[in-house]
Amino acid sequence: MVRAVIIALMIVFGVFVCACADDTPVEVPAMLAGADYLWNTPNRPLTYETVREGRHYRHLLTLKGDGGIEDLVTDEYAQTITRTAWRFSRSEGTVNDCSPLTLWYLPSQLRQSVKAVYAPGPVIRSSCILCLDDSNLVVGTEADGLFHYSASRSEWYTMPFPGSGAISAIAKDDTEGDPLLFAATVSDGIFKKHRLDPGWDPIATPAGIVQDIEISDTTTLFAVIDNALWFTVNPFSDWVQIPLGKSVGKIQSIALLRISGDEEILFVATSNSGLLYIRLVDSFPTLVQYYNTRGYQSIRCINTMQNAPYPAVGIAPPSTLFVAPAFGLWISIPLTVAELHCVSQSMLSGVVLIGTDDGLYRYNGINPARISLSGQNVRNLATTAGNTFYAGTDAGFFRSRSEGETWTRIDGGMVLTGVRHPWTILPARFTSGDSWQAAVLLDSLDVRHEVTGRILSVVDELVLPSGSNRYLDAIVVRYACETASGAPEPGSYCWHAYFVRGKGLVCLEESVDGSTIGTSVLLP
Repeated sequence: MVRAVIIALMIVFGVFVCACADDTPVEVPAMLAGADYLWNTPNRPLTYETVREGRHYRHLLTLKGDGGIEDLVTDEYAQTITRTAWRFSRSEGTVNDCSPLTLWYLPSQLRQSVKAVYAPGPVIRSSCILCLDDSNLVVGTEADGLFHYSASRSEWYTMPFPGSGAISAIAKDDTEGDPLLFAATVSDGIFKKHRLDPGWDPIATPAGIVQDIEISDTTTLFAVIDNALWFTVNPFSDWVQIPLGKSVGKIQSIALLRISGDEEILFVATSNSGLLYIRLVDSFPTLVQYYNTRGYQSIRCINTMQNAPYPAVGIAPPSTLFVAPAFGLWISIPLTVAELHCVSQSMLSGVVLIGTDDGLYRYNGINPARISLSGQNVRNLATTAGNTFYAGTDAGFFRSRSEGETWTRIDGGMVLTGVRHPWTILPARFTSGDSWQAAVLLDSLDVRHEVTGRILSVVDELVLPSGSNRYLDAIVVRYACETASGAPEPGSYCWHAYFVRGKGLVCLEESVDGSTIGTSVLLP
């Protein structure tokens, strides 16, 4: 491979890479296979000793058969610090989902960039729907996060979302163009982002299950948490529970209706105290007054729409629709169906659509009747200002431009999704001196940094620190943002990786301008 000479001496851990024990020339293969130098022991734990900025850690890696890596991090006293998951592909020579917590270390100011790819679209089993405008939806699901649907392109996009579990509600403020969006989860609280921002930020939320949310103007966020009513004011850091009295039943959902430029009504649907409404005027929250309507029955949900024929419509279990031709005047309409789930209405004609466990019903001011989606469990409904209806069912997601007469299924096609650019740790074939684009990273200012992988040496023997094994047939790879001359850029982060044929990564060093930041060594 190379002549009998010490190629390098790494200062911190005393890593030697050397050649043959004599001067006999060695035949060097024209090309080497990257897969020969990668991990090949799925389900067998690998332990690495890490020293970073004077602190000692251990990474216990378990390579899963599906390409996942379970990374258990412990301190020097064997106490668990964290458990992370990242990805490894032996066939492609890549790792992915790297972070400051993974063995393949990324400093906190850097992250892998995201690229857009098309993939077969999932079935959208929606838990809530938000109409951003006539052409765009945000749809929450019970298990698959958030999706954005573009009607003009007939395309679904996955929205990167840090929360887990079911999305229980989505809301937006009244800002034109770039409104502030809120997404509530069952298990992880509430998150916010501006529509044009790339990512979501968590809001400190009271403990409990968030069942529903509403935003008043741009200032006050209301939430139903564990069947109690809370609010917080921008910047959404301090929460206050609204006292509605011990006699008020469990709160199930809320809805806002703007009465005038400076007055809104917050409708509160309860389990046994009917429908409450709170006037949001100058006295709120100094003075909170609520009024009861709809008696003492259970109200499941309420839907409001400014300038619509009915200011509000709602449903009461098991099978009663009620509409408000004017504020404070309610009309009850019984339906001959087992269970009502959701309700919405036309902006133009006064047609009300009711989602049930046996299809879709329509009320036109005279009699309700089932009109479509027969046999479907209709879970949620939404209407745009342009009078397009959307329905989420157990089977999928549908659209109607005929006030519910006919429906077109719009999910299950192709989804444009964002995936991280993988880190190519070794190409399929290489020889000493080869280079390739290993990774594309973004810093905290979203500046793009291209990382080059370069084979520095192909060596006969690799000697790790005292007490560790000697390895035969190894390669040394550097990953760095390079100048035109091929040298690492001054001040940039640099990685040196040592791979052994048939064993994989045995040592990983991180440095800046030649000063070692961290080193991880495979233990025997």
